[in-house]
Amino acid sequence: MPKGCSNPGHGGRDSGALGSRSMEKDINLQVSLKFAKRMRDHGFEMVETRTGDRFVSLSDIAAIANNAGCDFFQSNHCNAGHGHGFEIYALPGGKAENFARVMEKHLAESLGITDRGVKTNQRFYVLVHTKMPAILVELAFIDNPADEALLLNAAWQEQAVEAMVKAWCEIYSVAYHPMGQAPEPEPQPAPAPGAGKAALVQEALDHLSRAGEIIRKLGE
Repeated sequence: MPKGCSNPGHGGRDSGALGSRSMEKDINLQVSLKFAKRMRDHGFEMVETRTGDRFVSLSDIAAIANNAGCDFFQSNHCNAGHGHGFEIYALPGGKAENFARVMEKHLAESLGITDRGVKTNQRFYVLVHTKMPAILVELAFIDNPADEALLLNAAWQEQAVEAMVKAWCEIYSVAYHPMGQAPEPEPQPAPAPGAGKAALVQEALDHLSRAGEIIRKLGE
């Protein structure tokens, strides 16, 4: 299965953007922890750059993903600037941009907020310095009261996470299963013609062999 890196933006002394009731670093962590767990539920191997409120430098974030040999990288953020909606960043061209557009499709279907599109530039350090296809998701605007209310809503966070997981499942052709529902078992190959009879014959021979062994011991 593919190995991904989940990066909750900011952390520790770096709060990120501020809302009226929240800090970006906290929402990023809440979303990213849920995201990594649900990805593991689908069989993905996940590396996390932080699992608590601590500061990790941008160079260390890139090094964690690179040293782990990850196949893809996702950084989760909240936007700022009093706008509305979500947007996704990726380097132009190649797999990263393609992955971002699959992610955009699933988030647009699930979130019920403005789709601000995929932005392709080299603005973000973690997109430039990671060796695997990397995307950065700006879920909503933390300094917009309506968006902040969504970001603080646990059910909406889970909705966003499920959309993210669906995107990666589509990208890597992995069967998606909803939260709380076990994955369907993989179909087993049909037995070859005559395989059932052969098994019965072998079982009978085994019984005869054991019976013969018992008879020999009784005659000793």
